[in-house]
Amino acid sequence: MFQQVTLIGNVGGDPELRYTPDGKAVCKFSVAVNPRKDVVIWHRVTCWDSDAERAAEFLSMGKRVFVIGEAVAHAYTDKAGKLRASLDVTARLFRAIDGKTQGGQLGDGADSLGFSVDMPF
Repeated sequence: MFQQVTLIGNVGGDPELRYTPDGKAVCKFSVAVNPRKDVVIWHRVTCWDSDAERAAEFLSMGKRVFVIGEAVAHAYTDKAGKLRASLDVTARLFRAIDGKTQGGQLGDGADSLGFSVDMPF
C-alpha cells in the first residue's frame, strides 16, 4: 500500500546529515505546517542519497519548503505523559520556497537549491 503526502511548511530546525555505515547519506529535519492560525502540525522528514546532501546544504531553520513523499503515522507519549502522534515522511522530492517575489507570488526555489525538480503532476 502506498500513501503520498504533499507538505508546504517551515523547517523547524537545521537539518541533520549523517551517513550509514555503507556510506549512504541520510538527512532528517522537521516541518511545521499551519493549516489554521491556532494549529501547528509537525512532520519528521527524511531524505536519502544526493537529496539528503542537498537538504543539508540548502535548508535551514525557518525556511519554507515543499515536500512530496511517503508517510507513516506513529503514536507516542510526550514528556508530560500526553498521547501524541507524528507523521514521518520519506521525501521523494523537495524544493525550498524562497518567499515573496515582486509580483507577490511565491518563488519557485530553483535559485536557492541550485537545481530544478520536475513535479509529477
